[in-house]
Amino acid sequence: MKRFCAISLATGLMALGGCPRSVYEIEIDPKDDGGFQRTLVGQTTGGEDDRKLPADELARLERLYGNREELKKDGTRFVTEFRDATPQDVGGAGSLTTWKNPLGTAYYYVERFRGSDNLEADLAHRRDAAGELADLIVGWAAAELSTEPGYDKLHAFLDGDFRRDLVNLGIYTWQAESASAYARELDADRMSILLAHVTQYLVERGYFTYRDLAPLFAALAETEDKKRETGVAATLAGLARTIILNKMQADEGAAKKLDWLGDPNRLVHSFLKHAQTTDTFQKRLATLRAEFEKEQKRKQAASENKNGADGTNEEDKAEKEVPPGPADAAQALIAEVLMSFQAEGAAATVNLSLATGAKPITTNGKWDEATGKVTWSKDLDAHRAVPAVCFAAWAEPDRDFQMEHFGEVVLAGQELSHYVLWESTLPPKKRQEWEETLRQCSPGDGIPNGVERFRAQREGENGGK
Repeated sequence: MKRFCAISLATGLMALGGCPRSVYEIEIDPKDDGGFQRTLVGQTTGGEDDRKLPADELARLERLYGNREELKKDGTRFVTEFRDATPQDVGGAGSLTTWKNPLGTAYYYVERFRGSDNLEADLAHRRDAAGELADLIVGWAAAELSTEPGYDKLHAFLDGDFRRDLVNLGIYTWQAESASAYARELDADRMSILLAHVTQYLVERGYFTYRDLAPLFAALAETEDKKRETGVAATLAGLARTIILNKMQADEGAAKKLDWLGDPNRLVHSFLKHAQTTDTFQKRLATLRAEFEKEQKRKQAASENKNGADGTNEEDKAEKEVPPGPADAAQALIAEVLMSFQAEGAAATVNLSLATGAKPITTNGKWDEATGKVTWSKDLDAHRAVPAVCFAAWAEPDRDFQMEHFGEVVLAGQELSHYVLWESTLPPKKRQEWEETLRQCSPGDGIPNGVERFRAQREGENGGK
């Protein structure tokens, strides 16, 4: 229970490490015919000795790609060609769109990896979770404190300001997750920025003062896990007791009677005892246990494939996982208020490379001149507020055509991209006539008037640059 109190209430914003993580290495190589070759190598890290992806995922990927190759380093490779839409291999959706004409080709790649872009639904889920948590706390206070002097004031606070503040804290964390998704440079200091906002919000509303937080800061600075966990739990219980007594305007006698609120074990035990009397909490616990059983059956099937008919080895027998209990259900509820959750898949990392051959006009990846590729590395942790999205736009001139007909490369980069997109909007007949005019040009003829006008227009828009 100390673990629940310390981790759920103090560090619910932090992801816990040490869990298995899927790693996907993806390479995309556009082809001249408008399609693209996609190579995916997948493996699992941080878990059991077997680094292969789960058997059911490997089978799904093989159906998508139509092939499968086991590598010596325990990864599995899948390679095939696609056109337009990207496959839902890691999870998500995307496309590589090309516009081609005699002068060159314009490309636009974009892909969302997992997650949901239904932000309203995510915020609504947080509001619902905050309401459910507030209901449990209001009910717990009624069960434990309704006979104490000042309870009416405490009830008014919990059912009013406190309920509202839970929702606002959820929005604060959503905002922080969104900011880090759009600006990776904030990631390193994201927690400090978020905690500064959250603590100031709560201080302004009279939950505590910064001086009250000194014991919490000291506990968090502990280097030994057990000491840190115990210290954080005790400090949070003490803060909870102080807040409750202040809202009840309790006198010295009443405060002495409620000393037990400062004991983290008794406080958590009391809360969980009440929570288990409610239908909503029992449904949450049942759902959590059903998911646990489903995962156990998946692991059992994978173990049978690896170890034989009984599906166990000595290491498996020595470490039996414990089904989730009430503390886990409460921790999950708190996390739902403070975190976003992906709708699909376990924690994963995508390392992606896209062979553009030319510097992108725009991208959120890193361009490498030496390799002619754009690269991304995205963590698909379960608490992203917005999905991971990769994009790049670039243009590749048909140098042979332009040199043959104009004696030089007249359009490239962004200028070529604009031109190609413009030509794609022409009616089919006019486009055919225009392209035939281009094919009849020779270097000595000069640049066709249409291209010249196009270049002049772009130079005017760019200030002659």
